[in-house]
Amino acid sequence: WGVDNVRLICLAPPPPPPACVASSIDDFEAGVSANWANVTGGLVSNNCGTNGSTGALYFNGSTRSATTNDYVVGAGASINFDIRFGTGSSPCENLDSGDDVVLEYSVDGGASWESVATYADPLFGTWTSVSVLVPDDARTPSTRFRFSQPSFSGSTFDHWAIDDISISCATPKQGQKGDVAMTTDMNE
Repeated sequence: WGVDNVRLICLAPPPPPPACVASSIDDFEAGVSANWANVTGGLVSNNCGTNGSTGALYFNGSTRSATTNDYVVGAGASINFDIRFGTGSSPCENLDSGDDVVLEYSVDGGASWESVATYADPLFGTWTSVSVLVPDDARTPSTRFRFSQPSFSGSTFDHWAIDDISISCATPKQGQKGDVAMTTDMNE
């Protein structure tokens, strides 16, 4: 037997993720900032209370999502935000089972989305701070994030709000499950 025409190809290792760049995306104190590529069905309001600030991004529209611009997201990055679900009647009506809020990321300008986490009632009936370690595949020089509520019962139902969104460069504190850290009982 014999071996003929053998080629060895050496592939370069993949480049390391970019360095983490901390960014404050929005605190909604001056309205919706230019750090958002798109906000649909959301407005700055205190209809679901506030977390000690003057307003939050409150969702009550017929389509509900908020998509950031692209950010440099490197090794050790976390996305941090405060979230609250409605607990009463309109204008802050409680979420029904299955009317969850989803955090996703895109590394291709929003052409496709991957889930980071899903947030379900009743854990978020008060303002809750959440810190999520960004998945490895989302650590790129151009990553955007989207908060959305794919299913809900209509504009007068299933309300929620987010506030104080940022990217940090330290891993989140050890929290409950997986890479998510949460603290609750903030100001309402």
